Amino acid sequence: MKFGISVSNVGNLGQSVGVQGCIEIGEAADALGYHSVWMGDHVVLPAQIGYDEAHTDRRGATRWQYPVYEPVTLLSALAVRTKHVILNQGVLIIPLRHPVVLAKMLAAVDHLSNGRLALGAGLGWMEEEFTALNLPPGYFPRRGAVTNEYLRAVKELWTSSGPSSFHGEFVSFENVGAYPKPLQQPHPPIVIGGHSRAAMRRAVRIGQGFDCTGDTIEELTERIAEFRRICLAEGRDPEEIEISKNWLLNASGAHGMRFQLNGRRDGERQLCSGTPDEIVSDLRRFAKAGVRHFMTLPRVEGREPAFERIMRGIQLMADEILPAFA
Repeated sequence: MKFGISVSNVGNLGQSVGVQGCIEIGEAADALGYHSVWMGDHVVLPAQIGYDEAHTDRRGATRWQYPVYEPVTLLSALAVRTKHVILNQGVLIIPLRHPVVLAKMLAAVDHLSNGRLALGAGLGWMEEEFTALNLPPGYFPRRGAVTNEYLRAVKELWTSSGPSSFHGEFVSFENVGAYPKPLQQPHPPIVIGGHSRAAMRRAVRIGQGFDCTGDTIEELTERIAEFRRICLAEGRDPEEIEISKNWLLNASGAHGMRFQLNGRRDGERQLCSGTPDEIVSDLRRFAKAGVRHFMTLPRVEGREPAFERIMRGIQLMADEILPAFA
């Protein structure tokens, strides 16, 4: 199993580490042998937002005052401050950025990082964000179709050997150059995020990775099994597509734990919390379910500032957990 550090979880701690802290977290991951660093994406956060039982994490989005750094910009800084880690987004909200501009920005990051960029792609779920950017009214309800078309346009700009042309419902351009192309050929890997059958089909048809969601290992196992069935139905080898999982932190459950990756309940003990041996056992369950790339933001208990607990968690995980999966 590969392991990544999800810098996007920093805001969930309720205490900002600052942009320099985010960079130092990425540098630590790079130095300690982690495979990747992931950045989340929100352009704006409304002061109030509705949520439903399908998106209980929307409660976190009401924290409008938390800094959420623009991921492509921050990954550009990490590209020149790191040497080994893959730079990804978990996930970039594709409809929020014009595909011509997005293709250009990401190609620059791929060059800055010497070919270490991946594109983590998602639809977005917060309608208020689409409204704030004055996107056409039909974009949010049809964001799946918008995302599919935008990704095809990005791939055209990345891979065309001559002037690029694209004619779609949501974006069109004719005979334009978008150089330089990405350093990686034919293009940086695309990792599709989501859990719906539409997201699974999107990953099968255009992705090299699938960032699967699920609140329990049992739910995750069922979704990965369904994804593999879709792969076979579409004529795609499931082993060609790397399954990843971002297991989010829950700050309220941290105290009293020696080491915690997550605050979700699993019987009497919270899943991915406790001693390193207990967490290794939990991670083996993720691997058995089919997860090949596990992202988190580890931290240890204590009363130190959030940044210090994160850095100690990254070190402890590197020392006592990563070797079990080497």
